[in-house]
Amino acid sequence: MGDSWTSRVGYVIGVQFGGVGMPTSIAVIERMRHVVDDQPQPTTYGVVHLHQAQGPYTDQIDVLHRLRSALLPAKHSPSLIADLTAVGRPVAKELRKAGIHSCNVSVSEGANETGDGDFNFSIPRNNLGSALAVVLDAGRLRIAKDMPAASALAAELESARDGAIGGLSLPVALVTWWCERKASVPLHIINNLFGSIS
Repeated sequence: MGDSWTSRVGYVIGVQFGGVGMPTSIAVIERMRHVVDDQPQPTTYGVVHLHQAQGPYTDQIDVLHRLRSALLPAKHSPSLIADLTAVGRPVAKELRKAGIHSCNVSVSEGANETGDGDFNFSIPRNNLGSALAVVLDAGRLRIAKDMPAASALAAELESARDGAIGGLSLPVALVTWWCERKASVPLHIINNLFGSIS
């Protein structure tokens, strides 16, 4: 029998900024690495915090900073994946002004995924659903049961398998898409997206 162990790789925060009158949904997800009998296993994801907020985007960005500062120590710094579909570039500029370097996403109903060298992506909604289904079907996504919105998220994730992604499930889908699809991106790039706490 070889060594078996589990370690916390880091955190990825997914955020769907809501449009006017719509809440912003935030999911904090812990990435865990497992080795069983000296054999690396697929990464697992644990939803450890859910948050919904309304109000000025500057206040919501402050929430992101507070969530980041409360995270447990990990091997890599946290990353932020931000859905800006409903709010666009003005919120991206506010994130940058606050010292937050995010992977910015616009969710589309099309078929093609595009991206540029500055971490801006257009992602078909079906691609998000597919990435989420892979980790759900493999039992690689866990939800902390003590969260107030845990049961609501679990119900949304079941619907998300059929492509109904929104609300609390969308930030989770963003994170699984990013971590699964972008595995080839060097970790020093992935893990420095968030920037430093101001």
